[in-house]
Amino acid sequence: MDVFLAPSPVAFSRLGIVVPKHGRGSVERNVLKRRIREIGRRSVLPELARRGLAMDVLVRARGEAYGADFQALSGELREAVEALCSDAS
Repeated sequence: MDVFLAPSPVAFSRLGIVVPKHGRGSVERNVLKRRIREIGRRSVLPELARRGLAMDVLVRARGEAYGADFQALSGELREAVEALCSDAS
């Protein structure tokens, strides 16, 4: 996944998700989108709030993300956000 962070113009963090087709059907895209949204809701946004950061997080799924399970997606997304947050501070 590609993850981008930017300062949020509002007082809270937001999550944006882009899931390109990569030759997949709408059901597969929606499942991947729901998984990423849930990871953001459970892990990423609360961690940003805990740190006192108001950031916009944009996640763009790559083709390999379709084959990944929930745990792999969660680990990759949390690591990417952690690395970007440490670079930003």
